[in-house]
Amino acid sequence: MIDALDEIMEDAYQREVGCDFFSDKKYSAEQIEILIGKKYKGVEAEETEVDASIVTPNELIFFEAKLFSPLSLADESKGKPYDQIARKLRIGLDCSRKQKREFYFIFLDIAPLKKLYRNEGKASASRLSHRFYDKWKSAWWFSYYKRGHKKSLTPLRKILEGIDDVETIETIAERMGWLTWSDLYKTILRGLVLSTGFVAKNT
Repeated sequence: MIDALDEIMEDAYQREVGCDFFSDKKYSAEQIEILIGKKYKGVEAEETEVDASIVTPNELIFFEAKLFSPLSLADESKGKPYDQIARKLRIGLDCSRKQKREFYFIFLDIAPLKKLYRNEGKASASRLSHRFYDKWKSAWWFSYYKRGHKKSLTPLRKILEGIDDVETIETIAERMGWLTWSDLYKTILRGLVLSTGFVAKNT
């Protein structure tokens, strides 16, 4: 299991966080908890259900998974001041701060970040819709927070206002990773084959 988790982190961060993220820390399988659909509460009673999360003695990792649906955008008229990425970052960072854990956020989608991204303006990326065609907005907003605007991480800093005593804004951006379903399936399948000792035979 730990080898598979290491590979997931390697794929999500393109080797930026190390190829042996979990095994280098000498974690046993019992020290790594994988949770599906757990609800987390953050600052000002914000609450969100996280598609998947990993909790270790020193880390809290959120996975936001999308397949066919686009990103849920901010909608002030419905009392939603933050999009899905911003909300997960706020709550995850607040929870990790209280637990004294490092926070990592991984967005899981159907294609690599560069393939989904479109060079559109913020007004277009903010336009509310629920069409598959608008899946590019997930990549747009993820890049907007992770890479900033005009070499400034002000967008990320702005959505985290009210959350104190967290890592530097640069560290938070570095810990945002992107993963594709194909990479995840590949890793899980390889892990199953290795764990069962399955060997394909020619017929």
